[in-house]
Amino acid sequence: MIREIQNFYHQRVLIVADSWFGNNGLWSRLDRGGEGVFHLLSRMRTNITLYDFAPASKEKRKVGRPRKYGKRLGFR
Repeated sequence: MIREIQNFYHQRVLIVADSWFGNNGLWSRLDRGGEGVFHLLSRMRTNITLYDFAPASKEKRKVGRPRKYGKRLGFR
């Protein structure tokens, strides 16, 4: 239905969702071939954990897999 609205108006579409619908399940379907015409505005879920970007490795590769996340952000 959202794609049909965009096709009718030929404008960018801003979707406002609550914290339970504004997840990757909705976004991944809209972003497929959308070429930037869909924007999603959503409140973050209360149980989400945010991390900084993984540090760029400038040293020689160590044993094991590289870090996936950086430092944990927030109050904890």
